[in-house]
Amino acid sequence: MGVNYDILLVILITVAVVLALRWFESKVGDHPEIDCEQKILELEHRIAWLWAELQKAQARIQELEKGNETNELIKPLLLICGPDNHICDSDRHALRRANISFQRLLEATREKVMAELRRKRESGELYPWLHITAHAIEDGIALLDGIAPPSFWNEALDGVEVVVLAACKSVKVADALAGMVTVIYITEDIGDRDASSFTYAFWRRMREHHDPEKAYRQAIREATQVAEFTDIRTK
Repeated sequence: MGVNYDILLVILITVAVVLALRWFESKVGDHPEIDCEQKILELEHRIAWLWAELQKAQARIQELEKGNETNELIKPLLLICGPDNHICDSDRHALRRANISFQRLLEATREKVMAELRRKRESGELYPWLHITAHAIEDGIALLDGIAPPSFWNEALDGVEVVVLAACKSVKVADALAGMVTVIYITEDIGDRDASSFTYAFWRRMREHHDPEKAYRQAIREATQVAEFTDIRTK
């Protein structure tokens, strides 16, 4: 996401100088009798004008860039935590290290999850990203009020773009969400420390690229110890 405005500015300057030089060459080539000093002076004036226009364009680009930053969600990520605060704290610290702004939902129940997502959906500020930290079994993910089955998550996460299921054995939930969101999930039991390392690596890259597939590829290279226990399903 986003445009590298420095590169764009360099390209604009280069194009402007090339055009100015070609204009100069055409003038001198067509009229060799023309005083070169006069044409150089005209060229300098033309380049000065082009430079002033490019500075105006740069200022406008910076204004637009600031506007885009203003429109970004203050907290793009919702951290949903099950009843085990210990593993949730590990992921919270990893997200902070990754400089991701997030809203936490501790000791979440199905009602709390639905209420929070409904509130954000109605305000037009639905979280594009979710990270779910909880224990899981094949039937679903363990929240404070019991197991939330795949059908619950299929309904609850409508409109969300990327979900990380930091819950062991979450394949069935990932299957239920496949095609609806991009899901990164864990296929087997892994240690809390390894899970936290992967959380940090993935969300740090997501903050940089906003591209879940690229972030996932880079994360499993950085946290190689969990690579064989994770997978991704895209929309």
